[in-house]
Amino acid sequence: TLLCNELRGGNHLLVRAARELHESIAELLVRVALLGREALKSIQRGQLYAGLLSLVANKADDLTGKRVMMFSYGSGLAASLFSLNIKGDVRMIRDKTSVKQRLAARTRVSPQEFTDMLDQREESYTLFNYEPKAPLSSLSKGTYHLTKVDHLSRRYYARAFSTMARMIR
Repeated sequence: TLLCNELRGGNHLLVRAARELHESIAELLVRVALLGREALKSIQRGQLYAGLLSLVANKADDLTGKRVMMFSYGSGLAASLFSLNIKGDVRMIRDKTSVKQRLAARTRVSPQEFTDMLDQREESYTLFNYEPKAPLSSLSKGTYHLTKVDHLSRRYYARAFSTMARMIR
């Protein structure tokens, strides 16, 4: 109650010290897991695991033997809370996923270009006998992409820039 009275009373030095303490604790415990959220914004349920991947990308060297609490709000009716015990080295996950590098390599487009791309996808969403016209140059190596939709609505995919690529259905 003394702290609350001091804060209500306008003790600016105490307020500033509390804010700085809060920011340093938040940086230490929370922000290291927000890399994906800050870059991708809202991805709903996947955000929980994007946060875990962000934690691995930022703190892989320090996670062995630690416990990580995972919490998801759910849809508003229910939430999930569980913990993970990190038993082994997770640096391999960090190295294979290359989260920071992949986020940095994204291509910026104007809002109008983005809207045009979404419009094109919306127009082709339920088409039969369709082959996408989008260039593959913007895809990363190994990315699966749609090559065609036949008259029975079967979708065909291939891997971009892969010598092992084969048509999959």
